[in-house]
Amino acid sequence: ALAQPPVIQSDYTMLKVNGEEIKRSAVDAIWSAIFPAGSAPSLDAAEDKIKQNVLRGVVGEYLLYKKAVESNIEKKAEVQNRLEMMKKKIIVEAFLEEKAASQVTPTAVKAEYDAQQAGMKDELEVRASHILVKDKETADKLLKQINDGGSFEEVAKANSSDKASAVAGGDLGYFSKDKMVKAFAEAAFATEVGKLSTPVKSDFGWHIIKVTDSRKLTMKPFIEQRPAIEQKLRGIALSKYIDELVDSSNIEYLDKEGKKLEFSKTPDAAAKAQ
Repeated sequence: ALAQPPVIQSDYTMLKVNGEEIKRSAVDAIWSAIFPAGSAPSLDAAEDKIKQNVLRGVVGEYLLYKKAVESNIEKKAEVQNRLEMMKKKIIVEAFLEEKAASQVTPTAVKAEYDAQQAGMKDELEVRASHILVKDKETADKLLKQINDGGSFEEVAKANSSDKASAVAGGDLGYFSKDKMVKAFAEAAFATEVGKLSTPVKSDFGWHIIKVTDSRKLTMKPFIEQRPAIEQKLRGIALSKYIDELVDSSNIEYLDKEGKKLEFSKTPDAAAKAQ
């Protein structure tokens, strides 16, 4: 038999509180807000205990809102100001979402991905392990112990103050040069695969580094990188758009006596002036 199409749940009255209706859509909105965007499972699939807790929360929030309205607190100037600020925030965010979506095209996203990929074609990343200790004397002693036949991994487990990597014999996995502090990165990338570095000092202490592999740095597949690239391009596009709005506007900066002060439309120029 052919599979039946999914039933689309229409909105309906899910709760009645003192005779007043709360729609299923309002309950779903509160349920969805509990989870990261787009990851909320169906409320219908939740255990009854969880569902009942959600419904009690909805009812409690609804009753609180009714009491707050009855108190006329919304007429207070402070509340009105907060409501106005929230309204502006929602309107601006919605406008920026539409503006960003219109300015960042799929073609631009793919072009940025290709440019990043081309830029890293000759870059390397290494896989390395390390032993971190507080002073050079200890590092020298442990390096001698390894050079005399001791196991790097066992020495790391027993002595490294970097406990997160020590449990794996000091293994840090693969990393590019820009992912580590300068002194550590330079030593790691200058050490041949299979070799040990001499003790290296960083802000964290003294390291003995063992490089276990080296390979060309590659980009993640486009489908994985696309969200991050879209976010980056949207940020650039929106910053440019805001700068253009500011630049084309007539702005006066005044002190409390109404005297005009210097206003810089360029953030960098303002920072230098201080």
